[in-house]
Amino acid sequence: AQVNTVYGLLSEYNIGIPVFGMVKDDRHRTRAIITHEGSEVGILSPGVFRLIVGIQEEVHRFAVSYHKKLRSSKGFRSGLTRIPGIGEERAKVLLKRFKSIDNIKNLSITELCEAVPKNIAENIYRHYHSERE
Repeated sequence: AQVNTVYGLLSEYNIGIPVFGMVKDDRHRTRAIITHEGSEVGILSPGVFRLIVGIQEEVHRFAVSYHKKLRSSKGFRSGLTRIPGIGEERAKVLLKRFKSIDNIKNLSITELCEAVPKNIAENIYRHYHSERE
């Protein structure tokens, strides 16, 4: 089904490249490749099989690291959103401008005022500096 979805999308844009999917056995091991037309192609060559496994491992590694990044940035934002006056949008703006929570923690009120109103800047400064004392 996913192979057909990708193939259909590529066809809409007149992109004519072959699309294949993985066919898994009951133990979730790859046993064949399937075309967008539904034809299965067995994997007979050990070299081809190693290539496919390598591709699967790289895709899995990418997906895991991407989701870790999403979770960590949400964690940063949620940490910021505990400060009065900071919502999701303002947290995104602060992180985009100052790149990290550590950078934000080390800013003066004057520097924070470049990105947020003074009362919010004071809230941020107080939040991070009262924890250290």
